[in-house]
Amino acid sequence: MNRTQTVSRQRKAAIMCLLTGAIWGFGFIATSSALDTFGPFQILLIRFTGAAILAWIPLLAAGKTITRSAWFRGLICGGFLFGAFALQTIGLEKTEAGSNAFFTAANVVMVPFLAWIVARRRPLPVQFAACVLCFAGIGVMGWQQGGFALRQGDLYSLGCAFLFACHIVSLQWAGNEDADAISAVQMSTAALLSVIPGVLGTWPAQVSIIALLSVTYLIAGSTWLAFWLQTRAQEHLEASKASLLLATESLWANVFAILFLAERPSLPMLAGGAMILMAVWLTEKTGSTPEDVDGLSEPENSCQEVTSGG
Repeated sequence: MNRTQTVSRQRKAAIMCLLTGAIWGFGFIATSSALDTFGPFQILLIRFTGAAILAWIPLLAAGKTITRSAWFRGLICGGFLFGAFALQTIGLEKTEAGSNAFFTAANVVMVPFLAWIVARRRPLPVQFAACVLCFAGIGVMGWQQGGFALRQGDLYSLGCAFLFACHIVSLQWAGNEDADAISAVQMSTAALLSVIPGVLGTWPAQVSIIALLSVTYLIAGSTWLAFWLQTRAQEHLEASKASLLLATESLWANVFAILFLAERPSLPMLAGGAMILMAVWLTEKTGSTPEDVDGLSEPENSCQEVTSGG
């Protein structure tokens, strides 16, 4: 694959990550509505089970088989995914949403170092600077919720951030596998792990139309489509760059809150948003080589073209 093709695929992958961030950003509104009816772990069970069903449809329709390697890597990705959401849910119960979002966003700084440890490839200084700037911007946006103090719930949120960072790096590690296969296996893994905590508690006797629409969006949009896009994008995009683009989720969430919930923009929101956009601009100025993308999966053949998942 020549340099022009590589850059073109990476630009498409970057757009996929930005779209994923936008989908997750709107998911905050859907989650808020769904929580009026369902418990947090009930929502996880619903969204992962529904997303797993959707993920298997294209795989079975195409008659694809899942290799042993794809099963193994998909299980690892799914385990990290469930663990991250579980700790985030526990953290939300023990601390404020703004503080939870801030500490969860620490994954954008963790990813370059985690990828460095796994791939043994040091991130460029500008990439690290962009990650720090993005994390700072998220913190500024969250400051309107009040100051941050380290509490028990924040420790869960930091654990969540670490597992989300592991998930992002693991998807790059699984980049040479079929994207549909990885998506189906990781969604199924997360769904199975959600069964026990999800079935506990009292389920609602009645479900409103708003709640149904909300969980439908969480299933089809925030879970199946978003993680399928992320999986596809990380076939051609290094983990540190992907994590930064995905972190625009908080920026999109505030934009949608202004558009759909009539929230008024504040100075911290505007300043933090500008910092996140600057971080995205910085990372777009740094190109990834094929070696950067393949480094976690096939280092000895890192100049070869990454196989598309179909």
